[in-house]
Amino acid sequence: MIPIALKATLIYNPHAGFDDWQEHIEDTRNFWRARGWDVTLRQTEYPAHATELAAAAVRAHHHLVLAAGGDGTIHEVANGLLGSQTTLAPLPAGTTNCLARDLGLPTPDSGNPHWLLDASERLAAGVVQAMDMGGCSNGRSFLLWAQLASTAGS
Repeated sequence: MIPIALKATLIYNPHAGFDDWQEHIEDTRNFWRARGWDVTLRQTEYPAHATELAAAAVRAHHHLVLAAGGDGTIHEVANGLLGSQTTLAPLPAGTTNCLARDLGLPTPDSGNPHWLLDASERLAAGVVQAMDMGGCSNGRSFLLWAQLASTAGS
């Protein structure tokens, strides 16, 4: 019997964060491949593209979406996965990485040049947990926080 590979998409935002972390994206892909995942690599090209790429991964029946970028990229990917059974795995590569910090993942500013692989190791060894997303009256959803837009004269 031939084992069926688990399907994953690794979405990354090349404009997130600082330094040249994108040079390590192929190593990160290979980490997951070595653990039985068939990983499709997708780079974001414009605002909200990560949402489209994540939704495409759901339609392609991918089990996992790895999101390499900052909190904005994670937010976009989460919106693309909303309502699906596809798992989100955040790979911190932004400047702040609030969700990754809350989850105890290593971040780019930790002084560890292998933080993406270390974060992948922790994610692969972890357990999948459901997360609630908040909804706004304008139809948008949020994962971490929301802000009331200011209006003129208020």
